[in-house]
Amino acid sequence: MSEKNRVFTSEFKQGVARRILNGESVSALHQEIQIKRSVLYRWRDAYRKDGAAGLQRPVGRPAGNTIET
Repeated sequence: MSEKNRVFTSEFKQGVARRILNGESVSALHQEIQIKRSVLYRWRDAYRKDGAAGLQRPVGRPAGNTIET
């Protein structure tokens, strides 16, 4: 199963971030839910900084102006 394009709800991310902030090991969560540790740290940091709103930001390259030649 390809795990490249999994999409997680904001509620799921909040729950994971809260578990980390409550002292649960990032390595243990990584093993349990099969999400890269770097992603888990990113969710934790975003939740710590901006709360739930920090986890609702779109991911990827921002929309830009297209240049027509």
